[in-house]
Amino acid sequence: MERVKDLAIIHSSASAAEDKAETARRYHAFVALKFRERLIEVFEQYQGTHNPERKLALKDKIKELNMRILECKKIWERYAPEENWDG
Repeated sequence: MERVKDLAIIHSSASAAEDKAETARRYHAFVALKFRERLIEVFEQYQGTHNPERKLALKDKIKELNMRILECKKIWERYAPEENWDG
């Protein structure tokens, strides 16, 4: 989560709109790479299994990944609040 905080601080302190946009793009790419893509994979596995124990384990993993994504969002909103955006 330190990477998200660093990107948010960079975004918040950037003065050029292009720099802010690039930093926001890097943040979204980071979250997708670290959590969102894995979440989609796990969800597809969840939908495809009929084993109750496996389903429960996958459901826990989905919950964990969702919590991580929400944690990233909270950090981003705290350190790169919308009122600091240029667009």
